[in-house]
Amino acid sequence: FALMPSPSSFPPDCLTKALDAVVMQNSSIDRQEIAISLSEIDETGTVRAIHHNPDKTFLTASVIKLFWLAFAGHHLEQTKTEPSEEFQRAASDMIRISSNDATGYIVNATTGAHPGPELPPDDYRAWLEKRQAANRWFAGLGYTGLNVLHRTYNEGSYGVERQAMGKDLEHRNRIHSAGTVRLMTEIMLGRIVKPQRCNWMQALLKRANPADDPEADSQAKNFIGGALPKGAQLWSKAGWTSTNRHDVACFTLPGKGRFVLCILTSYGNRETIVTDIARAVIAEITD
Repeated sequence: FALMPSPSSFPPDCLTKALDAVVMQNSSIDRQEIAISLSEIDETGTVRAIHHNPDKTFLTASVIKLFWLAFAGHHLEQTKTEPSEEFQRAASDMIRISSNDATGYIVNATTGAHPGPELPPDDYRAWLEKRQAANRWFAGLGYTGLNVLHRTYNEGSYGVERQAMGKDLEHRNRIHSAGTVRLMTEIMLGRIVKPQRCNWMQALLKRANPADDPEADSQAKNFIGGALPKGAQLWSKAGWTSTNRHDVACFTLPGKGRFVLCILTSYGNRETIVTDIARAVIAEITD
């Protein structure tokens, strides 16, 4: 997988111009607290990408569920199994309604490192070796600077899962826009695992375009999908907490082709920031 420089269908400074437009509307926004990666997939499957702050890491919010979905696809491939009815229900709820409980099921099923009370050193090391399975897989594929270790929580981690966070929570999940846009791109190209498993993931990630469907869900309406024109198609996974607001989406633009956009921010309480940035980016690439 290669991200080629100098994309042909949009100018290399389009992310800078898009951020300029957003900051002009709100000068309190610090562009260093925002990361953006944009890739274009042409009809041959060639990928070209540009970035702003691509290596800056952020706490993941629910975008980490995209990584666990990919690892679930790998798990099914390695075990040569099809998802059980319950596995399918959990994977669907993890992505479509961003269920934290469903994410816990997927993490438990794919790693075998189940939640429970804190453990003595030897048992903890054995538990952590299991839970690190996703990190090892992504590292083997050349992903760097990520931490895909934890499920997501409604109120926080306890017991051995809190133990794995570290004394000062220094081992929390971390992602960056370059790795996140790469993952979504590889899923959409059928490359992260075998095409059959990628098709399974794509079906879960597909969302209605709010411009065409008033019943589109909040992960579409309130994030990148909210900036799309009529006739666009959307696949996405958003995440938000009080401190972060993120989205990664593949979308088609009528007459323009297929793109993958990842926006990560430290502005959890700015409800429109991802949509505002996405709208500015789309304006630049369709101008």
